[in-house]
Amino acid sequence: MERSLGISLKDVSELIPSLKAAFNGVGQKYVAEAHPKLRLLDNLMILSLVTFVLQLAYGVLFNRDPFYSFIAGVFCSLGVFAMTASLRIQLTDPASFTQYASQRLVFEYVIGTLLVFFSSLLLMG
Repeated sequence: MERSLGISLKDVSELIPSLKAAFNGVGQKYVAEAHPKLRLLDNLMILSLVTFVLQLAYGVLFNRDPFYSFIAGVFCSLGVFAMTASLRIQLTDPASFTQYASQRLVFEYVIGTLLVFFSSLLLMG
């Protein structure tokens, strides 16, 4: 392994525990400092990305026979991800979005997400 990658096993065995400790520290800090509603938005973003990857892998590896349905599913996953990321940015940076109330931001998110769902439904045919 040292010849091909230039990394010795000793270096890897020292690196893995420090990476685990750093990951655990970041995770504990995130859970302690992030608001539960923001964590919910983060989980929705992760779910939509996982759904996108699964749809893409299935479409590439097995079958994407009704192509419009495949495109609609991918569009819906990415649309929900984009809308949720936008809402999270707007809610966590209130200095840049002072002219908008948080209720208005959530209302716009719901309307935008419904439009994404409706347009993907129309795309399915």
